Amino acid sequence: MRKYAILLTLLAFVCTLAIFAQRRNVDEMLSAPHKPNSLMVRFVPGTTQAEKDLYFLQLNAVKVKAFKIVPDLYAITLPNGTNLQHTLTWLLDSREVMYAEPNYRIFFDKTPNDPQYANQWHLPKIKAPEAWDQKTDADLIIAVLDTGINTGHEDLVDNLWVNETEANGEDDTDDDGNGYIDDINGINIDKDNGEVEDDDGHGSHVSGIFGAVANNAKGVSGICWKIKIMALRLIGDEAGIEDAAEGMEYAMAYKVKVLNMSFGYTALSQSHLDAIRAAQAAGMVCSTSAGNSAADNDVVVHYPSDYGADYDLDNVVAVAASDENDALADFSNYGVKSVHIMAPGVDILSTTLSDRADNYETMSGTSMASPCAGGAVALLWAIYPTETHSQILGRIYRNVDKVSGRAVPVKYGGRINLLKAIVDQSITPDDFGKGSGGCSSYPSQNWHLSGILPYLVVLMFAVWKGLKIRLHKA
Repeated sequence: MRKYAILLTLLAFVCTLAIFAQRRNVDEMLSAPHKPNSLMVRFVPGTTQAEKDLYFLQLNAVKVKAFKIVPDLYAITLPNGTNLQHTLTWLLDSREVMYAEPNYRIFFDKTPNDPQYANQWHLPKIKAPEAWDQKTDADLIIAVLDTGINTGHEDLVDNLWVNETEANGEDDTDDDGNGYIDDINGINIDKDNGEVEDDDGHGSHVSGIFGAVANNAKGVSGICWKIKIMALRLIGDEAGIEDAAEGMEYAMAYKVKVLNMSFGYTALSQSHLDAIRAAQAAGMVCSTSAGNSAADNDVVVHYPSDYGADYDLDNVVAVAASDENDALADFSNYGVKSVHIMAPGVDILSTTLSDRADNYETMSGTSMASPCAGGAVALLWAIYPTETHSQILGRIYRNVDKVSGRAVPVKYGGRINLLKAIVDQSITPDDFGKGSGGCSSYPSQNWHLSGILPYLVVLMFAVWKGLKIRLHKA
């Protein structure tokens, strides 16, 4: 009897190891970028076509492609929302399946021909070159609420948003009747006209990070090679909440999807909070800088970045600055509740004013980190135009790069990874992706038979042996 008990224990232990080994193997396979709802499956030689067809039926296969180069190899397209972890595990447990694997993505790592691209360390850091193999352009408007923009810059001029009615209308006239004269590329909020020319350099630098024209053999590259940049010019230190609200109102009138706000203040503004709530209702993402005081925003407030955490506004992303080694910049604010992610913000090369060197310069600050996030949001939205603002941000939050052996004092614990956010095929509601889909073969289950089958075998064996012993004694 004791001998049988030891044998049963050993069998259970081996089966348990096999289960966990397989789960780890599937998780490892799915950790690499792969096409959604698609698998490569090879059947064991001798498997009949009828048996294969039964598998295709159980998988609810949308499309099946057979290969001649490798016998019994198939590319199988599955329904949207298929849980590949469950499906792969089920297939790998099946005796007729030689192997099953994700349909891994192939990347060409596009590199723009801009001469100063090599000095833009932040783009490879967030995996932009790999992401550009999926998409380079974003056909949407991104607004920058800042000091204006250098409208004549060689790397910005072709990506400026254009109000066609004003551009084709009469000079010194409010052709479209929106209250602003000649607002061709945006507005000067102080003067109620279209004089958006930057006299500081900050707004131009921010704009180049997310939207410098790429692959034009000039200067640098933006995260989005082509995009429509709307300038909402604030007048330096004279700007107030009134101006910020007015800029947001203008942006919303033109259905802007992403608004960058690389500025801050320390007193709660109910009016600006209400304006951001209105932007949330309109589905606009507000990318904000966390601040440059090396302070904990959970303790010392910094607005507008803290509105996201403090008032449950899921359209506000608060961004801290990281350096080339993925460490929090020594000047950057942080906060495990109030700051969402890190993005590169130290020695960032971008566009600036025409009287500065060759129209390009490096700057550091969370002001530079914020447009890294804003540009990522814009590119993601270009790829997934039907997703909500919270689903887009959920892609970013779920897929940050976490630094091994180092605690990062931001809510989601790491630095933005654009590629991982793009290839993520999680089926998520609007709560930053806490939901999950089911296997097409088991649409309403969070488990499947293959996960417990070894235990059932051991249990049945134990029952059988017990009955046999009892009958023998009887």
